[in-house]
Amino acid sequence: MATLTNDGDVVTHAEMQKGETVSVAISGTYSVLELQRATTSARLGWETLIVYNTADATEATDYVVAKDSEFLRVFLRTNNSGNATVTLTDSDQVMFSAKDSQGNLMFEVTQAGIRFPGTLTVDGASTQTGDVTHAGTLGVTGIITGAAANVLNGIPSNELKALDASQKFTIFDDFEGDTIKAEWLLLNGSDAQALDPAIVAAQENGIVRLVSGNVGADDDAADISMLATGLHFQPDKGGLVMEVNLDLASAGEVSVFIGFTDQNTVDEMPLESAASADTMNGNAANCAGVGFDTDMTTDKWYHGGNNDGTETTTAFGATAPVGNVRTTIRVEISATGGVRGFIDGVAIGAEVASALQADTPLAACVALMPNAANSRTLDIDYFWAQQDR
Repeated sequence: MATLTNDGDVVTHAEMQKGETVSVAISGTYSVLELQRATTSARLGWETLIVYNTADATEATDYVVAKDSEFLRVFLRTNNSGNATVTLTDSDQVMFSAKDSQGNLMFEVTQAGIRFPGTLTVDGASTQTGDVTHAGTLGVTGIITGAAANVLNGIPSNELKALDASQKFTIFDDFEGDTIKAEWLLLNGSDAQALDPAIVAAQENGIVRLVSGNVGADDDAADISMLATGLHFQPDKGGLVMEVNLDLASAGEVSVFIGFTDQNTVDEMPLESAASADTMNGNAANCAGVGFDTDMTTDKWYHGGNNDGTETTTAFGATAPVGNVRTTIRVEISATGGVRGFIDGVAIGAEVASALQADTPLAACVALMPNAANSRTLDIDYFWAQQDR
């Protein structure tokens, strides 16, 4: 759509092929408009095909292209002290079609793609890199890959696999009941204030609570409280992700880590501030996830990792936790060991590549530490972790 105001203004259309239909829509204020066709490949000469000379009339006409590589335009010959709105659109031309012996259409190839009027059954592998528009039945017995093909009705196919237990390994706990399940590894420091994670009775939706010690001075062995799975996860399997819904009673003088670690039996934060600017210290040889640490210069959620003893750059997001406000933290680990964190559905930033070793068995965990001599409390509403089998 274009607005033509002055004598000589034009709106053009891309080159057309013989047989295509061009629709011309005109409204607004004008005296004379003309649909024209270029007479030379350099478009130095023009011939008039249709004249619209009923002042200010609303027009809707079609023109069938007479030859290949036609170039069309609408030309404002005479203005009428106003603006004319002009739209040029073309049809999706059929380039080839195939019919059965009874004359029924089997498929047709158009400028926009291939159309199958009946059922499409794919028996082998299908690689799809563009968009798929599908209104009928799609039967697939092989594998569909590609950016657009990985989404069905708005749901990523990787997540649709979660409905089939044979496709995904999944841990989910809503912390119902009065006693935490025996499958969890519960770690706490030596300080009397540091407690094993435990379910809080009579809480809506179920809650497990982590309570740290209050020694401070970055004494992991004394102060940590940590909830962890077994070493059941490995990035190079694909589809590795975890998500927790949590809240901190206080976001002051605290260190939190949500992610994956190869160390789930030692009282230590997998990843924490190195007590120098915004750098990280990886206590676990391989770990990656989302963290928050007030010992860093930047008090924001971050994501990063420790790859076999080499810490990544700390990548910060735009937000920080707020005391007693629930937050959903999501951690995605790529098959090559990259990490990306999300806070309430918003990405912290781009993936941090090679954050950990992709072939290392890992545990999913949440860990809590104070950064001063004050005990800290963190409640988890649910814990979900998953990977491809």
